[in-house]
Amino acid sequence: MNKRNTSEERVFDFLLKIGFPELEISEPDKNLKSDNKEPDFVIEKDKLIVEVKNFYDPALIDENINFENDLRKGEFASYFLPDKNNTFSDHTKSCRHKFRKYDNYSSLLVEDFTDYGIKHPSIDFIIKGLTTIYFNQKTTDVTDVKYHNRQFRIDYNTEIGAVLILFGYKRLLYHNIMCDGARKLPWFLWSSNISNVEISQFA
Repeated sequence: MNKRNTSEERVFDFLLKIGFPELEISEPDKNLKSDNKEPDFVIEKDKLIVEVKNFYDPALIDENINFENDLRKGEFASYFLPDKNNTFSDHTKSCRHKFRKYDNYSSLLVEDFTDYGIKHPSIDFIIKGLTTIYFNQKTTDVTDVKYHNRQFRIDYNTEIGAVLILFGYKRLLYHNIMCDGARKLPWFLWSSNISNVEISQFA
């Protein structure tokens, strides 16, 4: 059996903290004999699958370190949250292919952002994409709406029930309200267990 990476270890500990017994958590993707790509964690009893991704961008991580060093020195520092979505797009693509094999399972994609501090990719842009609204200048009526890099739509990535974003100092859970019905996180999980480990939730 292959070893877990650092991000997978964090998520494994998280699953234990919210109440899943260790013996009920299987790791099909770690099976050396399997040629097929599988989710990182499967909890058969509760029909939950979990895929873990590390949002790794070396240039942004270096920028983050430089920014925090400037702050420590008391120097002037400013930042913006970069609109990076290609990495997340690659992650959702890989994820949905793995999840399709598990038709009736709730599904969770975990994005590990613990390599970042204050300066990190824009979470709003990653989850919602960019919306451009066009107005008629004379009447102020909306004439058109265009969406760019939107990863969650009624016809796209519906295999992903929710996305959990891990930082070193906070956890954000986004429920995909456009996912297939069976993909939603089970009520018992997100209504009580998850709130015990201080997670901010959004839809």
